[in-house]
Amino acid sequence: MADNTYSKLKADASLEEVIAAFSKEKVGLSKKDERDSFNYAAWPDIWNTVLKIYPAAMYTIKTWPVYDEAGRVIGERFYTSDESVGAFVSTEVTIAGHTLGMQLPILNSRNLPMLKKNPYKITTKKGQIVVSPFMSSDVNKAIMRCLVKNLSMFGLGLYVYRDLEKPDYEDKGYEPVVDLGPAKTTKAKGQLLNKVSTPVTSSTVTAADPIEGKPEPMEKPEPMSLAEALNYVMPVGKKKGQSIGQIIKELKTADKVTDYFTRVINNSSGETEAAASAILTAVLKEELVL
Repeated sequence: MADNTYSKLKADASLEEVIAAFSKEKVGLSKKDERDSFNYAAWPDIWNTVLKIYPAAMYTIKTWPVYDEAGRVIGERFYTSDESVGAFVSTEVTIAGHTLGMQLPILNSRNLPMLKKNPYKITTKKGQIVVSPFMSSDVNKAIMRCLVKNLSMFGLGLYVYRDLEKPDYEDKGYEPVVDLGPAKTTKAKGQLLNKVSTPVTSSTVTAADPIEGKPEPMEKPEPMSLAEALNYVMPVGKKKGQSIGQIIKELKTADKVTDYFTRVINNSSGETEAAASAILTAVLKEELVL
């Protein structure tokens, strides 16, 4: 039996008619789970609604050129990034001849901006956490989230965003997890790594008082060399008794190593945190090749 609950749009519909048609539709939200901090509208459901109302709808994903050190274009990517502010994706949707665009930062499950290379610490309502660098899966999620938000500009589920623009963090800035310093590889990589702000040391790190908002000193562990970190034995957890060198051999890939030791930093202190920071630094600067 045909579905007659949707009003089909004509190809020459005005933008007002398009918005009126999509604004009538109710958007279902997926429930929160342990991995997500926010309710969200699933993109397959949203796109399915669009196709039922206007099957000829089209969308495009913006790309940015990738250059080599000589300034030649060698490819393209679906995001643009700056280590000082984060990364963004962008889409455009065309319905009945009307094109509207949207952009969205690449965010983690807490709606915190992710950087391309560097993990960083930030104070949230639940305390201080480490935000990992983004990977290809994060870019893909950001694109589809951007598409859903793009479609809201046509009226579809626009009301959903009334309460979703509230950040889960206190706007008191962030600090890098480790001092990346000058790069020892290519000039281009050096320029990228040197964009990181003031190095974290025992004299520069501060934490915001949750009541007064006044900074107070935080104790930071002494830095650890890569050799010391590789020989460091984990004192707790599932990897207790294993050296970091053994753990890295088990993890095998740079992505898994970055994810694991970012979580270690987020849940440890003292020598364990220092060892994990040394490993992350080495991976990011490609001093530790996996």
